[in-house]
Amino acid sequence: MLNDLLLNIASSREHITKGVEYDTLMRWLKEGLLTSRGIKWHARRKILTPTFHFKILEDCLPVMYENSVKLANKLSSFNDLPVDINEFITLCSLDIICEAALGIKLNSQDNQSLQYVHDIKRVCNLMAKKEVTFYLRNDFIFNFTPTGRELFQLISRLQRFTEQVILERKQLFKQSDISQEGKRMAFLDCLLYTEMKNPGTFTMSDIQEEVDTFTFEGHDTTSTALVFCLMLLGLHPQVQEKAVNELKEIFGDSERSVTTADLQRMKYLEMIIKETLRLFPSVPLMTRHLDKDLILEDETLIPAGTNLLVLPYLVHRDPILYDKPNHFIPERFTPENSKSRHPFAYIPFSAGPRNCIGQKFAMMEMKVVVSTILRQCHLESVTKMESLKLLPLVILRPEDPILVKCTRRDTLGSS
Repeated sequence: MLNDLLLNIASSREHITKGVEYDTLMRWLKEGLLTSRGIKWHARRKILTPTFHFKILEDCLPVMYENSVKLANKLSSFNDLPVDINEFITLCSLDIICEAALGIKLNSQDNQSLQYVHDIKRVCNLMAKKEVTFYLRNDFIFNFTPTGRELFQLISRLQRFTEQVILERKQLFKQSDISQEGKRMAFLDCLLYTEMKNPGTFTMSDIQEEVDTFTFEGHDTTSTALVFCLMLLGLHPQVQEKAVNELKEIFGDSERSVTTADLQRMKYLEMIIKETLRLFPSVPLMTRHLDKDLILEDETLIPAGTNLLVLPYLVHRDPILYDKPNHFIPERFTPENSKSRHPFAYIPFSAGPRNCIGQKFAMMEMKVVVSTILRQCHLESVTKMESLKLLPLVILRPEDPILVKCTRRDTLGSS
């Protein structure tokens, strides 16, 4: 039985204002889709939804695969040595999202010294530090600390970078007609095209808000989920073997690239990813600020001005909703086992009107990355579940490096 409060918050079209935990993000993302509220959020969501149309996502597939191959090659080069996979996966996700969102080849997997790569990693680390350090949670104090000053300097530099990319892309857009049929359009191109067809839809500031939002959300949350997924596969050899057998049925021993038809056949891999997100939802908590009173079914009144906290991490581990909730069991997500489950019992991408607009992109990326790695590597996790410590921040993170051995396969199905 789901909590009445969760049902009200998840399904509400009124109570959609994010809580104070997102205030620091607003320094960087301003009022993009993640952080905006009210009329602006409703209008922006309606405009942006078509940019995640299936055809546009399908055009991103070569970008995902190319960067996944590069990642798999790097991991397998360690040849049975334990490796901290977070660093490599984060760079891969960053390369994918920058090409898909901005239309630029960052190539951070080959050049980690890039200023933008350094800045975006540092900003994420500083925001995490603010969350876990008690006195830094006070914005007034934080603004005057060295940490606060460094964060705002880095954010300014990140914003200048994306602003320059937008200006250059806008000029290229006008000159070469990127929008013509047959050419892949980045997320930024879709926004520029919308503005060109409907002048006044977006200002330059609006476009930058959404590009920054998509870049942040599209690399950090996905990379964290991928880290946990590879760890779990490395801890459960029977599950890994079953996933590899599925991939062998799809690809044989071929080294060809992945297609959308292939992704649709990865039924068991999809269950693995869903079970990973159940155990380790990338966003472990959601907050809502009530702009008006909320009255529950039992007539309990929660007054306007209250900040509410919803914890997907705990919802997903509720023994009433899931048998053996702390165990990794991908078969929970077979059609038979899923059909009677309440949709709000599983909320890794939030739920209701404020759910994640990029969830199909994220699932596609995770399938491509994991399948590409499994086709090349046998995984064995050195990090064990009993030693795993988590930091329940805005994005769920492991406290310590997750170490995995990635041994190159001779052929698909061998180990």
